[in-house]
Amino acid sequence: MDRRSPLLSATLVLAGAFLAAAVLGSCASRPPEPEAVPEPRAEVPEEPKALEPILTIRSVVLVRHELVNVLLELILDVENPNPFPVEFHTVSYRFYGEGRMWGSGTLDRPMPIPAGGEAEVRLPVLLNFTETGRDLFDLVAKLQTVRFRLEGQARVGVPGPRLSEFPMRFDRAGSVRVERTLPAGP
Repeated sequence: MDRRSPLLSATLVLAGAFLAAAVLGSCASRPPEPEAVPEPRAEVPEEPKALEPILTIRSVVLVRHELVNVLLELILDVENPNPFPVEFHTVSYRFYGEGRMWGSGTLDRPMPIPAGGEAEVRLPVLLNFTETGRDLFDLVAKLQTVRFRLEGQARVGVPGPRLSEFPMRFDRAGSVRVERTLPAGP
């Protein structure tokens, strides 16, 4: 036998062992990497969620009476159900009395309403009796009760880091007595 053969065999066995160790070592699972812990985020306060103001028609007031025209004011109570102040503005409206259109208009001035409080809003209506008829003249002149409908929309501003606003539609109906003098406020 050749002497080199045992030496060659031993070398081959060792090389095979190293190769097997290398292959097995590369297949061995690595330890799991530590799980990333999310950094706490600074809380950003949410914008306040606003409820619509509650609109009530308190009265219709006869402000000025001329030959064929009458200037009326619709006195509205606007209640803020929110724990923060809101601003009621840009009011567009149509007012109907006894089923007929009496007048319309737009009031474009801010009206602040305190948190949990009320504000009075006055909407002017110019009524021309040549267009509406004698029966309406009699109701208003005699300070009678009139059936009404008030419809329209307004913008409601909400405080916050970025002042936001939302549209509010309204449609109210009922009956109210025409008054000659302004009623006492809330």
